[in-house]
Amino acid sequence: MLLVRFLQAVIGLCLLGIILVVFQSGATSARQGVFIRDYVSYNSSQVLNVEKPETARTFYGELKGLGKPTLFSLKANKGFLVQARVLIPNLEELDDYRPALALFGPGLPKPTTDQLDHLPFTVPAEQGLALSEVIIKPGVTPALLPQYTEPYTQSNYWEGQELLREVPQDGTYYLVVFSRIGQGGKYALELGDTAATGLKEILGFPVLWSRVHLWFGDWPTAVLAWLALSMLVVYGLYSLAKALFIRNNKFQAGSEAHHEDSPSLATLADAPTFIERVSKYQPAPKARRQNSTESDKAKEI
Repeated sequence: MLLVRFLQAVIGLCLLGIILVVFQSGATSARQGVFIRDYVSYNSSQVLNVEKPETARTFYGELKGLGKPTLFSLKANKGFLVQARVLIPNLEELDDYRPALALFGPGLPKPTTDQLDHLPFTVPAEQGLALSEVIIKPGVTPALLPQYTEPYTQSNYWEGQELLREVPQDGTYYLVVFSRIGQGGKYALELGDTAATGLKEILGFPVLWSRVHLWFGDWPTAVLAWLALSMLVVYGLYSLAKALFIRNNKFQAGSEAHHEDSPSLATLADAPTFIERVSKYQPAPKARRQNSTESDKAKEI
């Protein structure tokens, strides 16, 4: 019983802490975390299919320095607003890293020759294209980007390109993260705006938090966090074992004392009674005294 209560307390405290973090972050920042390498082979030409593109997700990926893009496919109805933003991890080696965003599909404006120049992917002739990029010239340091702290996982980024586009008709559209000049590096793609905080996200938050920090290369923070959690669990188990040990000793001591002090059945049976009882088959004491007096007088006569 104590073990069940202890586990309930630990789970309750963990859930409370996670819920506080989630609500402190705000509903719009509570996003599902998706690591692209879990679904698409690294540096491959595979397309990641995004179901329910309106759901708020953050895709953690990396461009190889070979000009190979990352493609996401999504089915959308006419009027659906594609909301995407690239975040660049705030790391020293990525201060001049500027990945671009593109959306192509039916009904979008036809791309110009300049737009198609040096694209690391092919746009079908019957489809249009929308771009969001910063043209980077060789040898020129690009302008600094605004900094952004993602409150859900407490990680720091630079705000990269953003794409907001309403699709003109029903169909399948492709969202692309790419670099014209073959830059490589990690990125986080935010897609969708409908908060997706549920039981799965809350319970999986510690794992997501750890994976994001390891993805950043911040393994000391992740290790220390899990070490602290492990120490807390060990301390809880130690406290539980100690409580069980003390309780068991008290129970045994109480049982022995009760056994020594309690009278036996024989003692109870042999105990004298101090209540004078009068049998219904014998005259009462007063009646006996009266009878004896009358008998004496009769003798004298």
